[in-house]
Parts: sequence; C-alpha cells; structure tokens
Amino acid sequence: PTGYLNTGSYALNRVLTGDIHMGFPIGRISTLFGLSQSGKSLIAAHTAVNALLEDKVDKVFIFDSEGGFPVDIFTAAGIDLGDDNNADCPVQYIRVHSVEDCAVKMISTYDTLVKAHEDWEKDPENNDHVRVLCILDSYGFLGSDKLVSDAVGKDKMANDMGITAKLKNNMMRGLTMRVCESDCTLLVINHEYQDPAAMFASKIHQMGGGKGIEFASHVILQCEKVF
Repeated sequence: PTGYLNTGSYALNRVLTGDIHMGFPIGRISTLFGLSQSGKSLIAAHTAVNALLEDKVDKVFIFDSEGGFPVDIFTAAGIDLGDDNNADCPVQYIRVHSVEDCAVKMISTYDTLVKAHEDWEKDPENNDHVRVLCILDSYGFLGSDKLVSDAVGKDKMANDMGITAKLKNNMMRGLTMRVCESDCTLLVINHEYQDPAAMFASKIHQMGGGKGIEFASHVILQCEKVF
C-alpha cells in the first residue's frame, strides 16, 4: 500500500496497522462485515470523511445497494453530496440494483481510474494524480437480475443454485487487480451469517456471497454488535 486512510478511531487504527494514525491501506480492498447495526457503514463513512478532510483523497464514490448509507455524516462535516448525475461534488452517490448492475458500474469506474493512474505515472506534469475512495454498501445485499426477472416474468421464485455467489465472485475477480493498479481504495461492507441448521451457535463467523470476497480482501474487519 502507498499509505493509509484514518478511520477516525485511534484504537481501530492500531488494531488494523499497529499505528494509531494509520487505518485502511490505500490501493487495496478492505472488507467490513458483521451483523446489522454493528457499525460497518458508520466506520466506512467516517473513514471517507477523514480521507477528504485530511486531503488523502479527492473524491469518494458510494455504491449503495441498500439505501441506508449514513450520508448525513458528510453533510454534517460540510461536504457536498452528489448523485449519479452530478460528477462535480467530492462525494458521488451511485445506486446499484443488482450484482450485474454493480459489477458494470464499479468495473467501468475502476477502468477509468486505472487509465488515469497510468497517465499520471507516465507524465505527472501534465496529468492529475487521481485519488479516489470507493465504498460498496453492501456486498451482502446484492441479488441477481436473473432471479428477479424469473420471478416477475415467469411468476415464480427460482432457486438461487449459487448463481448470485458466482456473479459476486466474478465481480471481485474483475475488481481486485483494478483496485491495485489504480491505487484507489475499495471498502466493501458485507453481512455476517450463521448456519440456522446448526445445533450450537458457532464462534466462527462467516461472510455471505462466496469466497471471492475473502480472497480479494487485503484486510477483513469483523464488527461486533454492542447491546
């Protein structure tokens, strides 16, 4: 990594890197997973705000599949929030409706970022150093277009049969090298699940969406719910 993004918490920074002033590595994929209301989106939002205020990034892209990202944190910090059609704001909010939609939008975004980074490396005097943080909230909530279209068009709910997990794995394969080559960080928020058929609750917490996210992530942070 070429640097780190401050999470806003000295304790969490130290857990992640051993240094209270460092946090998530720049130019890598980091995943935050846990139960609902365990603070995953909150940590990502504070990291993004700090990255902008500390001049670590110039722009933040939020790919939101749930509609629940805490965008008020940006407005409270005096940061303008844009949408899909407003490219001038430091924070651009992008809605994604399925795995397929998310993959197209994120990979095309990172293709642009890779090209910009390559141009800057070749000729830094005549090209801008594009510094971007991308956030996906959330990986776990993404479903497949095919399952929805089958339900609507054929008037029945088809079994997933691993379709969604395969699509997610393919998306992460497409993103992994693009994130590194662009030097633009990706924070992924994911859900946690336990086997409902298990007789006893397991101490090993699992992420949903296939193994691709585990292999792609440089850092995996489990967020615990505090009652």
